[in-house]
Amino acid sequence: QTIPVVEKEAKSLGSVVNDIIKDKGLVPGSERYNFIKTFSGGLENVENLQQLANFRTEVGRSAGPLTRDLAQDISEKLNGVEGKAIQNFANTMETGEAKDRILNLISKSNEAKKSYATFREELQTLGNSLGKKKIYGPQNFMDFIEDLNPQTLAKRTFSPGNTEFAQYLAEKFPDQFKAIRDYQRGLLREEALTNGELDMKKLVKKVNNLEPELKDLIYSENEQVVLNDAKKYLDSFPKSFNPSGTSHMSAFRAFFEHPTGAVIANLRDAGIQAFIKAANVVVPGADKEAGTLIKVLGPTVAQGQTDAAGFAAGVKAVMSAIKARAKTVKAADAVFTGAMPVINEASHEQLKKLDDHLEDLKTKPQPVSSIGNDLGKFLPDHAQALSMSAATAMNGLNAMRPQNPKMAPLDRAFPVNMAQGMPYLRNLAMANQPLLAFKHIKNGTLLPQDVKTIRTIAPAKYELMSQMLVQAMNDHIAKGGMIPNHTRQSLSLFLGQPMDSTFTPQGLQSIQATFAGPTGPAQPQQQMKPQRKGSASALSKLPHSLMTGVQAREARANKI
Repeated sequence: QTIPVVEKEAKSLGSVVNDIIKDKGLVPGSERYNFIKTFSGGLENVENLQQLANFRTEVGRSAGPLTRDLAQDISEKLNGVEGKAIQNFANTMETGEAKDRILNLISKSNEAKKSYATFREELQTLGNSLGKKKIYGPQNFMDFIEDLNPQTLAKRTFSPGNTEFAQYLAEKFPDQFKAIRDYQRGLLREEALTNGELDMKKLVKKVNNLEPELKDLIYSENEQVVLNDAKKYLDSFPKSFNPSGTSHMSAFRAFFEHPTGAVIANLRDAGIQAFIKAANVVVPGADKEAGTLIKVLGPTVAQGQTDAAGFAAGVKAVMSAIKARAKTVKAADAVFTGAMPVINEASHEQLKKLDDHLEDLKTKPQPVSSIGNDLGKFLPDHAQALSMSAATAMNGLNAMRPQNPKMAPLDRAFPVNMAQGMPYLRNLAMANQPLLAFKHIKNGTLLPQDVKTIRTIAPAKYELMSQMLVQAMNDHIAKGGMIPNHTRQSLSLFLGQPMDSTFTPQGLQSIQATFAGPTGPAQPQQQMKPQRKGSASALSKLPHSLMTGVQAREARANKI
């Protein structure tokens, strides 16, 4: 406010701004013409640098889509006015120190303008790459960015021949670039879909057609190794291995969607083709789960482990887990809708053999500890878990076996009767096939001992079954399905919590109160006539032939 703008200079600035009309060939009366006329006249009222700063701000704020370039032209015409005004004011100072302090303002102003010029250059670099050729200031650029949709931004970021911009974003704005990169990866995947499924050949081709610099920005070095290896496999891999013509594209799709990095790269030494063939020999149809098998067994194969028995045990274990999970999901859904799938239930003879086997294991624990020997060569953690699960099941079932203990050393040993043995056989059946519980839940015949058996001998299986059951229940309810009362009761028993408010203690009390009869005042009891002691009234009801001589005489006396 202290540093003035000379009146003569202000008027000359007005005429300089007016020259824009001639330079641009503006038509009198048009919006652009009136914009220049308004601000050229306003300059004549500027008296100091504070007012000049306010004037420049107002010019920028008032500019619209048609006049932004004119606002920029006005700003350029006013460049240098501050420095000249400060210089003139400094010359009026009486001391050199005061003059230097004022001239220092010019130095600071130049530094600020230099920094701003660098900032403007960066904005212009962004603008050129994003389709905005002229930037009129930070706010103008921000308005442009806000109006730019994410799809356009990603497309322009990774457009061919524009690697400099992508590298600039990756360096200056790493977090934002990661979001744009992930979006671009999704686009590449979508473009590689065929009939709704990912076509690996198409995807690999699209990635390899990218410019090397863009490919390095979108995919890491390790991911590119996986892609290159996948291309080798795809180029040499036959369309099908067996007469059914099953496609193995799903195995490679699983590779790419869930890469295990160097493991997959190294797995080429063992040969994916040989891997899938071998798995299919162990378990027919295993080729359909090749992606999962390779992810689980691949690391061991890549490390050079070639034990045939261990590989076979590993394939069987993985396939068993996959099939068991699929059966659990199907049976859980069937509890609420459709027919229950066939669940193999052991016969009475099979259960007796199982009981005998448990008796043998009770005295010979060695086989239990070695149950996962072959599996341990490929999946040691799985083998240990399997051995522990077998021991838990054996101990739990042996503890449930009924027996008649001797009360004294010389007591005879009594065999277990049928009433004692039947519940135990049911426990064996439930332990042998836990999915029977779903059948009982659907029919409303589940017993507390069934739940106890599964939780005791297979706690992990119980948790999985509970999760699947709740998920199936929620899906069924969401579709408007109804659940019978007997199923609700068994469901509550299995999950260990009332799934219906009427099963809670409070709910039961409410129901009992509703259906109980009215309670009136207590009725006085009818007073009984005291019977004379020694009365023979009861004797008179006896046949005469059954009476003693004394009773007969007393009976005759009573009649008199």
